[in-house]
Amino acid sequence: MKYRCLVAVAVVMVLAGGAGAADYVLPAFAYNLPGHGKNLWTTELYISNPGSETVLVDPPVVLEGRLVVPHPCVPPVRPLEVPPHASVVWSSEEIAFQLGCAVEVVGALLLHADGDLVVDSRMVNVSGEFVEGDGEVPQIILAGYSQQMPGLPVADLPVEPRQFMLPSLIWHRNACGSVAFDNYVGFANPDDAPVEVTLDLGPELRELGMVVDGNPVELPYTLELPARSWRQIHVTPESNQLPVCLDPERFDLYVTTRGPVAMYASVVDRSSQDPRTVFPVALSGDPASK
Repeated sequence: MKYRCLVAVAVVMVLAGGAGAADYVLPAFAYNLPGHGKNLWTTELYISNPGSETVLVDPPVVLEGRLVVPHPCVPPVRPLEVPPHASVVWSSEEIAFQLGCAVEVVGALLLHADGDLVVDSRMVNVSGEFVEGDGEVPQIILAGYSQQMPGLPVADLPVEPRQFMLPSLIWHRNACGSVAFDNYVGFANPDDAPVEVTLDLGPELRELGMVVDGNPVELPYTLELPARSWRQIHVTPESNQLPVCLDPERFDLYVTTRGPVAMYASVVDRSSQDPRTVFPVALSGDPASK
């Protein structure tokens, strides 16, 4: 799979009820991930503690799509301490160190905390002018186009089959010249068992076809996500045979999950490389029958 662009990702997680240990999934994380041109995707986490006791966050576990560790190290087991009524920044550099001195990462993160937290993150498209001569992002607060998306406590992810819609995505069929928009859809399975997800379009678009990672697929299309895995796919329309240039068009993507999965979509404006995160909307009934 090509990881030329990844949504920049943010997580907002508020635990319901009293304090207690819990696991969280951050659906996407990147560190020094090459994008178009000289752009690099990288992620910062901002973790806030609204409670009156210090909360500890264990070193993260990565559900990897790509983890490059040319010179492995064994970092100390050092939980992140979040003081009461305060916030801390967990830099991508520190997280990469905790992952064994990685120099490039893309995937999802699993986080474990022993109390209530609010966690936010930005995956930033660090453009060429911010990239230093050695090809790495500067170790400052990140600047650039970015995305945010909600993450969920793992316990809140639906186990039973559930239907969702990723609304108002944009693709560009029969583009004359450069494609104006790209769509990426990501899935994180934090479970210890495989999970299936099925993708579909509404009846008015289903017959026109869909392409996943460069290959036409038959709809509905089912993916199996291995245990504790992350996958991102590139979704494009099939071009028709008419010799006509078409404008970008909006569409809805329907997703049925059969296990605990965190998902997102990213619509990238190729004129600026600015991404927009799309969140799933839970549905009732069968969208394919409408």
